Amino acid sequence: MDEHLETPVRASFGPALAVIVAVSVFTVTLGIVYPYLTILLSARGFPSSIIGINAAMIPVGLIIGSIVTPKFAMRHGPYAVALLSIFASAVLLTSMYLWLDFANNENLFYLLMPLCVCLGIFINGLFVIGEAWINKLAPPDLRGRLLGVYTTALIAGYGVGPILLSISAGSDLMIQSASLLFLLAAAGPLFYYFTTIRALEFTTGTNRAGSGQGMIGFALRAPYLVLCFASIALLDNASMALMPLYGEAQGIGVEKIGLVLGSIIIGGAVFQPMIGVLADKSSNDRVICLASVATIALAFVFYLTSDFFLLTIIAFFWGGAAFGTYTMSLKKLGDEHTGADLLTGSGLLALTWGLTTVVGLPAVGSLIGATDEVYLPLFLVALYVPLVVLSLRNFQD
Repeated sequence: MDEHLETPVRASFGPALAVIVAVSVFTVTLGIVYPYLTILLSARGFPSSIIGINAAMIPVGLIIGSIVTPKFAMRHGPYAVALLSIFASAVLLTSMYLWLDFANNENLFYLLMPLCVCLGIFINGLFVIGEAWINKLAPPDLRGRLLGVYTTALIAGYGVGPILLSISAGSDLMIQSASLLFLLAAAGPLFYYFTTIRALEFTTGTNRAGSGQGMIGFALRAPYLVLCFASIALLDNASMALMPLYGEAQGIGVEKIGLVLGSIIIGGAVFQPMIGVLADKSSNDRVICLASVATIALAFVFYLTSDFFLLTIIAFFWGGAAFGTYTMSLKKLGDEHTGADLLTGSGLLALTWGLTTVVGLPAVGSLIGATDEVYLPLFLVALYVPLVVLSLRNFQD
């Protein structure tokens, strides 16, 4: 590689990895907070219906944050908004812990709900901006690799949180301190590369569909990208929420189905760098098509299998293929969009994740309720079917 090409690549690689570390460390806190709040509310005697309503407040905040973050970042600068997201989340989380310690049950629920919504808004700020930063910093010929590493780090961060929660069980102070420590640690890499990252701006850019368009216009002009991201959002969230029902229908215990879910997550983490390498050497649409076909095929094999050991092995490869559409959605966004459109697109993908979760979970739950829980693996890959059709059409064109 020529020297004048090599230097910019090396100069951008460090800040890109710093953003990946910042976001993945941030997700460790989320992996602690989500189950911890449920445990605390249950211990205070709240019924499952109230706990469920409260749990939905953070996703509501994520949806709101997806919409407001791009505009706010354009107006005040992405670096300032990213740091605001980190420190405001720390303040909100501290406030929630204090309310949980000192408020009575009558006031706690009504105080906790708005705090959870606000936490969701600020949490999403770092994700939206961070993914736009990684795409902006990534050299085009290495974008797939970097985004594959990012997806792996993201999944690993979520997985570490519950492990830390289990290790610290019984010590609220340790759990709360760990969640706040990892949250604030996310600012470290951003401070280290202060000059480079702060200089990254998202001015009006261009894309294949036009430039400077709003989020709705972006979605109408890029339905394939939205579908690609929605497919993994549905599979990931619905499998985590509903797979225990599938396990019960198949006569598999809760502990064992938890291992199957863990296998899906581990597979998703392990395969993403390899998918990123493949994406850098092939077309985006071809890789999306291959990952989608593999996801659908493995879902059918999963459906036809009831042996726990085989399910665990199949789940490993199923997760690897399914999460490939997460990596490829981000790569396709970075390859085809720049500037303000890149930030808007990042917000749109986050919005897609939130809306798919809110709409998709009840839909899949209703489907298995009207049919049978054993059909869950097939319903989980419903969005991958039109994705295969569109990807085939795109790369053949």
